[in-house]
Amino acid sequence: MAIVPMKKLTLIAMKDDQQAMVRLMQELGCVEVVVGDKEELPGTREMAGSAGQEEDLAAVRAAIRFLTPYAPKKKGFLPDRDLMAMGEFEAMDDAQAREGAREAREMQAELGDIVATRLRIRATMASLEPWEGLKIPFEQIRDTHYAAVQIGTLPPANLPELQEKLALQQWAAQLDTVSEMREGVCLLAAAHKEHAEAFFDLLKASGFVRASFPELTGTAGETLQRLRKELDELAARQAEIEREAGNLAAQLKPLKLLEDKLAAHNDRAQAAGRFLQTEQTFIAQGWVPVPQQELLRGELQKISETFELQLRDPQEGEVFPTATHNGKVVEPFELITNLYSTPDCRELDPNALMAPFYFAFFGMMVSDAGYGIVMAIVATLANKFMRPRGMAGQLARLMIAGGISTFMWGALFGGWFGIELPPLLFVPMQEPIMMLALCFGLGAIHIMTGMGVKAYTLIKEGKVWDAIFDQVTWIVLIIGLPMLALPATQMVGMVLSIAAVVTLILTQGRAKKNIFAKLIGGIGSLYNITSVLSDILSYSRLFALGLATGVIGMVINTIATMLGGNFIGSIFMVAVLIGGHAFNLLINVLGAFVHASRLQYIEFFGKFYTGGGHAFDPLRYRAKNVDLTRQKQAAK
Repeated sequence: MAIVPMKKLTLIAMKDDQQAMVRLMQELGCVEVVVGDKEELPGTREMAGSAGQEEDLAAVRAAIRFLTPYAPKKKGFLPDRDLMAMGEFEAMDDAQAREGAREAREMQAELGDIVATRLRIRATMASLEPWEGLKIPFEQIRDTHYAAVQIGTLPPANLPELQEKLALQQWAAQLDTVSEMREGVCLLAAAHKEHAEAFFDLLKASGFVRASFPELTGTAGETLQRLRKELDELAARQAEIEREAGNLAAQLKPLKLLEDKLAAHNDRAQAAGRFLQTEQTFIAQGWVPVPQQELLRGELQKISETFELQLRDPQEGEVFPTATHNGKVVEPFELITNLYSTPDCRELDPNALMAPFYFAFFGMMVSDAGYGIVMAIVATLANKFMRPRGMAGQLARLMIAGGISTFMWGALFGGWFGIELPPLLFVPMQEPIMMLALCFGLGAIHIMTGMGVKAYTLIKEGKVWDAIFDQVTWIVLIIGLPMLALPATQMVGMVLSIAAVVTLILTQGRAKKNIFAKLIGGIGSLYNITSVLSDILSYSRLFALGLATGVIGMVINTIATMLGGNFIGSIFMVAVLIGGHAFNLLINVLGAFVHASRLQYIEFFGKFYTGGGHAFDPLRYRAKNVDLTRQKQAAK
């Protein structure tokens, strides 16, 4: 239960050893590389990282995205990740994968061209289809020495009026209808040069819009026939490319391994970009956890004896990354803390204190032993076979703990899949006052623990009286007030309560300048009793959510029982039982996760926790598609 102490690292080594040492840091995963401080290391200059890594990685990822839809559908939920030694991973032959990525990019480019071409052809065909009845080649639709010729469209409603006006004129002109559509009438218009200007002016006044296809030759029908053939050829080529993509996608795994490899190389290049350098050396700065500093030194010595490793404690006010060290039991609960905020590098790690409360509260909010067994089994199987990592892995292990807690509280309260069985403790619905007392008691302990942690922190800072007056006194009051309700403890409770109240009155205004203001401030602080009581009352949600789980479970059982009696009814009964209880479990697990977290964030962390830290993020392998281990471990 502690923040892992950190050392500021400065590694000075020969440039010839840079690649091997950076790779070692990545294998160990114990150094967070920071930008080198040229003021701390005068005479040095910045070092640029290797170029081209991000581009190669982006290209491979684009190839994977392109091929994934063509890959065979994955069967089952188990991850397709092999265990591979880091040395084997770095040494693997990726020539085939790189060639596959190149082929995929070429396929994607050609497929993109085909799709764009098909869209363009369809657009052209859509504009040509109304002119399919026009038997004159497009290249002949042009003015001659004696005549002017145009094609175009006219609003259908305007055609009758236009024809009437043309009938009144003695023009050497002709207007032929090629096709009629709802959007417009396609017309072929021709006139002798003598009457052409007046003729086309009348057409324009009637809404005539000229059409032109300067890039086309032959008739519209001939062009459409050619374009349809071209579309068929493009569709065939597209289908061929998609078949080739499907064949290539069957070998997607090497591409994903290449992605992980390039991502690792890119991380190393970015880390190297933070280094400083001289003519013959490179200088790396960063943070290393104290427990791993000697491991790092020993492994570096295996690469070269020509280096200097300087380690120092953080300076006053210097911010360093936060790494926590908790056992397997507490580690899953770090998820809850990190969702709130990473601990500050110099404060107390709250996880070990928070974990037992979260464990207890989660189980109380579900409180069905049957649900707990199901939850624990499902989460255990998911953790074992799906091998989730990072936050997902923590969540799986947290659900295992939640299932165990739910089973324990369910057995104590007699809840088994919505059925009341003899409890080991009592049935909450039959003993609501006792259940509320239990909830409020746990809540008071939770709040007092937070105050106790704050008092401890103040004492470490040398503020002993602040710890006593502002924290311990309130703890005494919270203990004393409930004792007033019991005859056996009434006298002790009165003494504790009066002593706490008097102390608060005399001390809470101590920052004021005069005695009157100090007294008023002390008396006013007693109003905070209502806030404390309100905080404790908020723990009634433990009872409310647990009650909701049990009541909904009973309702599901009642409905299912009503459906039974015959074969068809039995089928519906089983469906209602399975579906209903699955829904009840999921919705209440979600509610328990949220509300148990809320109690930690508001009622517990609010008493002492600062947060705002920067999580330790070392240079390490971040493979998504393979599980990596160091060579020595892989040999076992």
